[in-house]
Order: sequence, then C-alpha cells, then structure tokens
Amino acid sequence: MELLEQGLWLSVLGMGVTFGALGVLIVVILLLKRLFPVRSAAVGPAANVAHEDAEAERRVAILAALWVYQNQHTDHPSDPNLGVRLQSPPGPFRRVIHPGIDPR
Repeated sequence: MELLEQGLWLSVLGMGVTFGALGVLIVVILLLKRLFPVRSAAVGPAANVAHEDAEAERRVAILAALWVYQNQHTDHPSDPNLGVRLQSPPGPFRRVIHPGIDPR
C-alpha cells in the first residue's frame, strides 16, 4: 500500500508542478500585455490600399511573364542521352574532388 501511496503522491506533485508552471507563464504573459500594449495600426485612405493592390497585381503579372518567357526560350535543349549518361559511372572529376570514394 505504501508503494501505491507514493506513486499517487508523485503523480499529484508532478501535475501540480506542471499546472503551477503554466499558471506562472500565463501571469507573465498578462503582465507583458499590460506593459507593452498592442498599438492599433493607422488606417490609411482607401485609395492607398487600391494602389497597393494594383501594384501587387502588376508584380505578379511581371513574374508570370518572366516565368513563361524562361520556360519557352530555353538555351539548352533537352538531352536525349540523359538516361544513358545517368546510368554510366561518374567521370574522373569524382576522384579528384572525393578521393576516398570508389567511382564504381
């Protein structure tokens, strides 16, 4: 019975310490909120918001156009021998850079 009592006491003590630490954390957060209140953002005119939206849309359109241009105008055509080259062992550069790796 003494072992069960000791186990229960240890469980209660552990939960008490845990919830106590959480309570201290909550108090610290509330104190910090009082010391450093959240400042409300100044609301600008609606025209400024519309201008920012138009500017954002313009940036997205430019990025989309650049992406399409880069994908349509590639300077390097696809390599038809890529699969064969990937299956072949690496060249001598591997032995120079990593001398401890067996290239086979």
